[in-house]
Amino acid sequence: MLIREATEADAPGIAAVLHDITELHSVTDCPVEETCGRVAGALATAVPSPSTVVLVATTDDGNIVGYCSVHWVPFLFFKGPEGYVTELFVRQSHRSKGVGTALLEEVQRRAKLKGCSRLSLLNARDREAYRRGFYAGRQWQERERMANFILPLE
Repeated sequence: MLIREATEADAPGIAAVLHDITELHSVTDCPVEETCGRVAGALATAVPSPSTVVLVATTDDGNIVGYCSVHWVPFLFFKGPEGYVTELFVRQSHRSKGVGTALLEEVQRRAKLKGCSRLSLLNARDREAYRRGFYAGRQWQERERMANFILPLE
């Protein structure tokens, strides 16, 4: 397995990973070509940005089996920025094979090089990764006293 930075040419492979995640109804309810277009547009913005990195995990034959997106967010009250992991998805056929762990380890390595104070992410409690303790098993700590608010704009 190889972990590398994504390129715009990886849009079809990332779209295929997303369509493999059955819980993502907003993705699986639309054609894979539409998802590919959305991913390509996002990669066109993310790839050249110094505040974002998208990593892909590939098999020896180059197939994308997982990806992770992280954003480097400056905080005025921390000594360094926060790395905010917004997406981490692994094909069902490659779960429990070290793909997600390898992606997170690369994010952690890069965060340390950037002088980040911490990494953070959100994980829905009804997701498989939460239920099987994926993040907790890698020393990520759940923040019990914080509320997560969103304001939908669509």
